[in-house]
Amino acid sequence: MLSALAMSMSVAQARMDAWRKKRVSLSPIEELPHELLAEIAWNIPLRHAEGGYVVAATDLASFSVVSPIMRAVTLPILFSRVPISSQRLMLAFTNVPTYLLRFVREVSIFMDVEFMDAWAEWAFAGMEDRGSKPSPYSCLAHILVHCAGLETLRIRVAELSGARSAWGKFALSHGFAIPIGRALADALSLWPRASLSRLKTLELDGFQCIGPLLRMSPNLESLRLCLSGGFPPFTNAELVRSLKFVPKLRHLEYTPESLRVHVLSSEIFPPIGDDDDDIPVGGGSNSELIKALGTALPELETLDLQTRFFGDDIYFCSSLESLDAGDLIEAMEHFNCLKRLALPSSVYASTDFFALRGLTARLDDRRHTLEDRLCCRKTGRRTDSE
Repeated sequence: MLSALAMSMSVAQARMDAWRKKRVSLSPIEELPHELLAEIAWNIPLRHAEGGYVVAATDLASFSVVSPIMRAVTLPILFSRVPISSQRLMLAFTNVPTYLLRFVREVSIFMDVEFMDAWAEWAFAGMEDRGSKPSPYSCLAHILVHCAGLETLRIRVAELSGARSAWGKFALSHGFAIPIGRALADALSLWPRASLSRLKTLELDGFQCIGPLLRMSPNLESLRLCLSGGFPPFTNAELVRSLKFVPKLRHLEYTPESLRVHVLSSEIFPPIGDDDDDIPVGGGSNSELIKALGTALPELETLDLQTRFFGDDIYFCSSLESLDAGDLIEAMEHFNCLKRLALPSSVYASTDFFALRGLTARLDDRRHTLEDRLCCRKTGRRTDSE
């Protein structure tokens, strides 16, 4: 990303020099070095307080039209991190000239109630019901195909909590997400060889069946999938099935309703490809999702399975059933490089995590500790160590 931006900046520098030669006098700010003007431009966009990603770039857009010199400086920066907050803006972005899309490295799509509803209506509606409505999936496909340098893609709920949060008003909070797979696959059918070889980070709120998107992203390193209240067990199976497309994944954040893995009939969600028939069959353990993830991604470094409820407020919820310590330790043995683990349960003590990271010399002692703590917390009693 830095090398591409450096090349863009060198082009901008050449344009600035040419413009300065044409003009007899410049404003004081235009006489500043190119590097300083670029540093000013980098700090203009409004960014997320915690994530640091750009959420609004209107001020930067205004700055870019002050003069040709400012335009030359800000153009690569303006299009490197693109925030989209409505279907109208998303449609407008598809009309941006292709030569500007080569600057794009990060696209963040923020959904309010109406925007999220548009995704759902198109995914669930039949062909006869769609009519002439613009498809958000066609817009997304256009972005994926033409932004060849894309490194980060976010499709997030705009406000996680509060009266205006889409989580509190949309049916996704009841455990059923939008199936993005078929609609996106149809939209991408015009570009059968499309690839996101540079995509490293993918964050999605409220979507399931993401196989077509993962298939395009062989070098993905970080994946975040969130649904208020948690994804159902059949979505767990679909996720594990799709992870074979992203062998380089190192960070996974996923919000399951349960740590079980169930298979849903293919008549409801048919396979997306000819090689998608190896759906994992649940073995009955309440830790089987962890085991399946370890089998699919043994080199995973961080795994966050904490489920949250969004709406008027944000709540962390425990697993619907207590985790068996023995099954949990057995599941953890499938990970070779895991450094951080977060579970939807009451196993939070650092000593517990220390035991679960595969230190075989202490597994027996820690196993008894885990069993005692899980049993006591289930019944409300306290252990001696607590």
